[in-house]
Amino acid sequence: MVTVLHRPTSALLLVLGILGLLAFETWRSHLAAQEEAERNVVNLVKLLSEQTARTIQSIDLSLQSVAAEAAGTPNLTDNDPRFIAEMRKRLSTLPFVRALFVVRADGLVSQDTNYAATLRTNVADRAYFAVQRDDISAGLYIDAPLRSRTSGDWIIALSRRIDALDGRFAGVAVALVDPMYFERFYSQLWIGGGNVALFRKDGVELARSPHIHALIGTSAAGRETFRRFQDGSAPEVFWGTSPINGIERVASFRALENLPLVMLVTMSKAVVMRAWRTHMTVTGVGAATIIVMFAGIETLTRRHRLQEERAKARLAEAERLESIGRFAAGVAHDVGNLQRIIRSAVLLLRPEVADRQKAGELLDQIDATLTVGGELVTQLLSHARTGHRAPGVNDLNLVISEALPMLHRAAGPKVEVSLSTASSALPCRIDRPQFLAVLLNLILNARDAMPSGGTVFLEIRDERALGQDGLGWSEIRVSDNGQGMSEAILGQALDPFFTTKTAGQGSGLGLSQVQTFIDDSHGSLEITSEQGKGTTIRLRLPLAEVDQAEEVRSRALPSASDTACRPA
Repeated sequence: MVTVLHRPTSALLLVLGILGLLAFETWRSHLAAQEEAERNVVNLVKLLSEQTARTIQSIDLSLQSVAAEAAGTPNLTDNDPRFIAEMRKRLSTLPFVRALFVVRADGLVSQDTNYAATLRTNVADRAYFAVQRDDISAGLYIDAPLRSRTSGDWIIALSRRIDALDGRFAGVAVALVDPMYFERFYSQLWIGGGNVALFRKDGVELARSPHIHALIGTSAAGRETFRRFQDGSAPEVFWGTSPINGIERVASFRALENLPLVMLVTMSKAVVMRAWRTHMTVTGVGAATIIVMFAGIETLTRRHRLQEERAKARLAEAERLESIGRFAAGVAHDVGNLQRIIRSAVLLLRPEVADRQKAGELLDQIDATLTVGGELVTQLLSHARTGHRAPGVNDLNLVISEALPMLHRAAGPKVEVSLSTASSALPCRIDRPQFLAVLLNLILNARDAMPSGGTVFLEIRDERALGQDGLGWSEIRVSDNGQGMSEAILGQALDPFFTTKTAGQGSGLGLSQVQTFIDDSHGSLEITSEQGKGTTIRLRLPLAEVDQAEEVRSRALPSASDTACRPA
């Protein structure tokens, strides 16, 4: 049974790093989106304030001119054609003004650009008249929205005082502005799903886009944000919920320069943060894709590591079983010799005790016991046996080349395995699973000799020219540049159970298994090593003749990868 300890890996740390970067990017981009929205709303309220101020100033210039002309013509008759014509000329340059008119000191309209189309009325009760009459320093006065007495439409009246030459109050010059002009003008600008509103300084709403009919002429002085703006405690830009429609927004107030007006611009948070949400969706999907990919890689890596651990455990178990098998075979041989001696003694004793019934019975019991003992030894051997040996003719180049991926995995990430094959086929009669186990043992030993990493050189050589009999020899050299062995250790390297590794790290049966294989294959083994420079192991195997039956049998054997990954 293999136990795998789940510890943080580089892939897990990378996933955590990606999540950290995603969190940082979420915070950073959200902050950047908010800052951009705040800049946009501040720039927009500044732009609209300047444009509205220029509009009001152009109206005021016209009113000042009309007031000056009316004051300079003391004997001006009502609805003077020339005077009305001049006012209409001025009106043509002010598309946002519905009418210009002059009101006498008694409140009656005396000059009107809509003359003949409207009734002559008295406006002494209107605030735009009363304020100018009662306050000589009123200057430009902007009245609250009111209903026209002739059309019933909403209008905003702007007025200027007219003084006679002797300084007495002589009336007012008035311009009537359509509030919907501002709504149409503001609606042409993108305002991020929010709104634009124009207030008098006392909080009375003059115009709004999008237009809300019920809010025209109402006061915002009771709203907390407007109160904070009036007392100077409100920031230039702020986030909050609209008291009108409950939408989360970013907003900014701005007072119009030299005018008793205030501009408010708001943008919907849902709209201004839409680009950020899109960005984070794309970023999140990308991060999730990477995380899923690395999770898959980590899963495959863990699965491969588990399979490798299981393969190593099976190999170790096979080595233990093989050593037990050799030990059991020796014990069985010795026990068998003892059984034969005892059985021979029993046979010799039978004639001597033929007339003794009890003694004969004892000999029968001894004989039966020996039979049971033989069966127990046979059973022990059947359980300890490592597998049926099936030598066959195999090409060493092909076998080792097929086993190379397994050897790479056994070497681990720090050790390279360099393979050099012979130029021609090298058929040898070997037990293929046992040969693969030998190669694996040699690679593992080389790996353990290079804890800091290195290269294992695996070379297959054709030594036919050296053969004095038969078909010649093949040679397999396994070399490493690891720690090497001293002469004392080298002298004991092939001894069973001898190992220089710490307890639990090795059984000392690896090279002993190599020697057993070489003996079974009628080859030879040579080890050369120098401490601190590395070790070279030479396996010499005799070449074999190949007939058709052998070729068929060799092809029927399992592949190198199948055998190496599941040792018997």
